[in-house]
Amino acid sequence: VISVSATPAILFPFFLIVMYANHDILFAINQYSIWGPDTTKVDRQYLRESLSLSGMKKDDGVIRNNNETNRGSPMTKVFNPPSDFYQTDERKYASIEEKNRSTSVAQTTFVPDSNKSEGSREKTIDCGCPHVCTTGALKKKNNFFSCGFRISFLMENYNLKESKACEAASVADDAPCGKECNPETCSEMTEPNINKPIANLSKSEWPDPPFSRYEGVVVVTKVLSPGDLGLLKQMLCTFTAAYNRNHFYDILVFTTFPWTEAEIEGLQRFVSPANLSVLLDSPPLEDQLATMTAEEVDYLEKRCKLKSNKTLTWRHHCDEPKYPKSATVPLGYAWQAEFRAYHLWRHPALSKYKYMIWMDSDSLCTKNWSKDPMKHMVENDLVVMFDNFPRGSTQHIELNEKMMKAYGRAICFVRLNDRGTLYTTPCKTKDEIANIGHIHGFHHITNLNFYRSKMNLNALRILVGNDRFSRFWDDQLAVTLPAAMEAPELAWDYRTNGLDLGIHHNGLLDGKDHNKYHNYKRWFENYSDSWEAGEKMCNGFIVSRG
Repeated sequence: VISVSATPAILFPFFLIVMYANHDILFAINQYSIWGPDTTKVDRQYLRESLSLSGMKKDDGVIRNNNETNRGSPMTKVFNPPSDFYQTDERKYASIEEKNRSTSVAQTTFVPDSNKSEGSREKTIDCGCPHVCTTGALKKKNNFFSCGFRISFLMENYNLKESKACEAASVADDAPCGKECNPETCSEMTEPNINKPIANLSKSEWPDPPFSRYEGVVVVTKVLSPGDLGLLKQMLCTFTAAYNRNHFYDILVFTTFPWTEAEIEGLQRFVSPANLSVLLDSPPLEDQLATMTAEEVDYLEKRCKLKSNKTLTWRHHCDEPKYPKSATVPLGYAWQAEFRAYHLWRHPALSKYKYMIWMDSDSLCTKNWSKDPMKHMVENDLVVMFDNFPRGSTQHIELNEKMMKAYGRAICFVRLNDRGTLYTTPCKTKDEIANIGHIHGFHHITNLNFYRSKMNLNALRILVGNDRFSRFWDDQLAVTLPAAMEAPELAWDYRTNGLDLGIHHNGLLDGKDHNKYHNYKRWFENYSDSWEAGEKMCNGFIVSRG
């Protein structure tokens, strides 16, 4: 405690320390938000711009922007959905599905428009090296500043050209930027590839006998924006080190905001030889709002506490008065819950696959997987395998009604038996309210043919209903309910069936046990020497607490 009688000479350094400490605390709070690393000042401007699309013209199935001064050339490959693709109204369902069957899937490019952005337009920083001075590189920081913030500050306040600001922010011993954003060194750098060290791994790092590679398997994850690129690389690196270096299964990354061609190609090089695609999971927010009624939009704006004369964005925090137990979350997070609950299962990009390995972008491996969960899935013809159950639950009379409408019956409880499979308890009376525990959503493996069957896809459509952007009817319930209703004996828990994968998520291993450090980055710094593949392949790419 410092006395109020302390002299100004003593207090000034103290206040300076407090100022920097608070900056660091605020940075940490922003950086490790629910969507992972927050964006720099420059990135925030780009995200705002990405919400507006105009000046577009369509040519041969590709949407291009007339304005060529935009941020690079975004080339995010996406399914071009019909205008009502994201509506779940029953009256439109049949016509939408018929349209999807009869219409070829167009590869489109969504490009942000500069004329409709909020505030002043800022040039995107890449220091002349967009292939390595990426969003993730601009997030690097010293004790006080992120790289991108420092470069922007020097340009704005000292009128430096970008190249000089990049150099100044990179050369000092404690500079926030690395060599990736130093114009003197970055031009000759190449995008790293995490699989280069594989040839030098010890024999003990490989399963004996080797894992088999199964057909029709895809690894899927979702992020909000290219601002999550550092977090995504961290997950993909640890997942590859632990498991996918044995198979190099295809990878699909869904994103709400578009990426540039350089960002996509950089991530593809990062995981090569695995094939990776980046796909938009949503048209711009205003396009989604245009498919809703005025009453639905008004209700959504009230949920998000939107002030007059303001535009709704994915960043607005929204509650659900109809469902008080539902958490208040950013609209973008509520969208991912709806997308994963229903739209994901019928996305054309998944049509050629039978099995989906879902990994949240903050699900981080801590060791080699000694057993292959895909072997269990395929040989036992399972519908789902999961790392943790239960995680949360849904209890509401509407759930009973939705089950009756979809399946003609209702269950009131889902539990895990001694054999490691789900079992259910039917409702004893018509007035008993269902309370359904959830399969934890951070990681699971699903049989896509099962979930996109006519009955189950219809059930998921009914589950989501017309509650747009709902966190209440979410992806965890959507993964659990079809399995519990139709094939609980084919829904297997990892641990009970001999799989101990050690996936770190929110400080827990496999959703059950506390890791030695709640912060994954600290764990990696202290314990990665016990995991040869992880240390050799991922050192330098661990950026987040997980």
